[in-house]
Amino acid sequence: MSFLRLALVASLSASTLASGPAGNENYQFQARNSLRSLSSTNRLNVRGDLAPVGISIEQTSYTFSIQDGTDDKIYISPAGDKFKKYSLSANGRGSLKQEVGGAIMPVTAFDVTGQSQVTCDTMGDAVSKYLSADDVWNEAFMQTILLKSDSPISFSSDLHECLSTHWGISVVLSTAQTQGSLQGIDIKTVSGQDVPAGPYIASYNASSDTVDLTEVFRLYRDQEQAFTTPLIPFADGQSFCPLAAQVDGMNTISIPVPSRLYTKYLADPRPLEGVRVAVKDLYDVAGVPSGLGNRAYWLTYEPRNVTAVSIQRLIDQGAVIIGKVKTSQFANGETPTADWQDQFSPFNIRGDGYMDPSTSSAGSGASIGAYDWVDVTIGSDTGGSVRDPAANNGAFGIRPSHTAISLEGVMPMSAPLDTAGFLTRDAKEFAEFGKAWYGDRFESYGQKPKTIFVPNDYFPLPADANPGAQPIYDSFIDSLQTYLNASIDTRSFADIWNSSGTMDQVQQTIPLFLNETYPTLIGYYQWTNFGKPWFEDYASQHDGRTPFIDSQPAVRWAYGRQRGESGYQEELRRKNVFKDFFSTHVLKADNETCTDALFLYPINTGTTSYRNGYKAPPQPPFGIFNEAYAPFHEGPEISIPLSQVPYNSTITNHVEYLPVSVAIMARPGCDYVLLDLAAGLQDAGIISATQTGSLTYPLK
Repeated sequence: MSFLRLALVASLSASTLASGPAGNENYQFQARNSLRSLSSTNRLNVRGDLAPVGISIEQTSYTFSIQDGTDDKIYISPAGDKFKKYSLSANGRGSLKQEVGGAIMPVTAFDVTGQSQVTCDTMGDAVSKYLSADDVWNEAFMQTILLKSDSPISFSSDLHECLSTHWGISVVLSTAQTQGSLQGIDIKTVSGQDVPAGPYIASYNASSDTVDLTEVFRLYRDQEQAFTTPLIPFADGQSFCPLAAQVDGMNTISIPVPSRLYTKYLADPRPLEGVRVAVKDLYDVAGVPSGLGNRAYWLTYEPRNVTAVSIQRLIDQGAVIIGKVKTSQFANGETPTADWQDQFSPFNIRGDGYMDPSTSSAGSGASIGAYDWVDVTIGSDTGGSVRDPAANNGAFGIRPSHTAISLEGVMPMSAPLDTAGFLTRDAKEFAEFGKAWYGDRFESYGQKPKTIFVPNDYFPLPADANPGAQPIYDSFIDSLQTYLNASIDTRSFADIWNSSGTMDQVQQTIPLFLNETYPTLIGYYQWTNFGKPWFEDYASQHDGRTPFIDSQPAVRWAYGRQRGESGYQEELRRKNVFKDFFSTHVLKADNETCTDALFLYPINTGTTSYRNGYKAPPQPPFGIFNEAYAPFHEGPEISIPLSQVPYNSTITNHVEYLPVSVAIMARPGCDYVLLDLAAGLQDAGIISATQTGSLTYPLK
């Protein structure tokens, strides 16, 4: 069996340690002493729920690269008592000092429990599995191997030649007694903490006479500029440290991603074990400030000392938080060029790479569309802030039923409308993650809804839609009807309103009746419950000054102040009138199916929205729009990618492709009906998982 041997560019040697932060070094496979003080300044503790946490840390991190063909893979291994490490000591007499010496060295841990003999073939099989399962581990980490077993193991006669020739292994550590000789390879029996499978950096700890193994994180470039803060967990797994290391790249930061091997072979994994998650920067994460898309806000308060309840639930279930991603300012809808004034809008990798990623979960959408090293991104949805970025970036996204999960520790926009949602690229993972995160809040149903609302207000598509989108919707609706064995209802949504009796009650069409509802519910609520208290805190720290805010939230907050409490209560009443109408006449309760029907509309028809276009000045978001129906009736809605369509790009002067997506609504509490539907449609081959990159799907 032949394997590619990856040579180390340079040995890890203590003599190569140099003081200074891990920054834009020209990394070779050598350690850098990254001394990073996180001592907090003495900022004002003005609000009990935003209490500061003092952090003072000085740590060492090893940064290095492995050259794999033409690709330099950059890594960091955080060391020190604040970060996770595993300690091993020599069994019986002796020390492990000689094995490591004054240097540090790469190590790979293999679990060989149940194998009475370790052979070249079994090692080769293990290496193949590691390579196929993980984007972090590399054969260069096999300078030393740790064999984990609870019973004696023997070595095959040819194993020494295999290990030294294929992988250059010089040291074998084993947690079990070994039999057989490995000529030229040092063998040590060790004891200590149970070490999960995967790659590590080993260093000798003179004070304890042990070898300490520290975890390895691969650094990826955030070339779409979707992230705000790269995160590495402290040893407790409950709080985080911002990453200082940087991979070369224009205006990019680097995101640390741990090996998937650390969790892949656990005997009793938690529901979300090892799932890599990026979190929208309006959820609190312990150890770092929340920025909310505003530089002044970032500096107003200390790093959070408590993680948002919803994000803590992910951590408790084994999810790996790799960083925080951008939100448009205070979750208000913003478009590139015109509105993103205090920070830069992320790039949407789809098509020519210069389309609007949509908002407010712009970083969540951009990163899930671009990076296969991100599994799930967390967003928030008040008026479309998960569903639209999912549609624009070719992903699955959900706005759950109102109150699906706690929003404690999350910046508020409008309590009657706010929800916590997420995005993925695979419908089955979409369902699995949602059921783990939302838990027993909802139920699955054995029967499928028997009616599909396809209102003729939206189908056929309007003239400005990409001409290739209509056949995609037609095909999907036909397939969905067959899959559900359902009937199609094409009545106009306006006609349902007009014939329901609600029109007689309010004497207005839907657009007139709800014209000011959304801007009032967000503008007044966010200013009163968030903006005003923050302005007061900022002024108390800056001699009465006011902070800069982008034009969009400024206009919306001003409108909210104008409407006042009485206007807010009136629009809340109108929202509830619509809720009663929708629950009575559109999506009704059903004991067998939860929701008697599904409501469809086209959420992305493959039309262009270039980021270099100049827009009109901002104004409050008057009127009713499709994405507001679910928030107003408090039910769930998912965005599902269906296909992609070609267009002639004015950026590249080339034919490119944009995703086409559909939105599907259900009654409040029927969230798992939608998640099960998406997973079932993928199993049936009606829809498929998406890929990262400019193309949402491979070209046929």
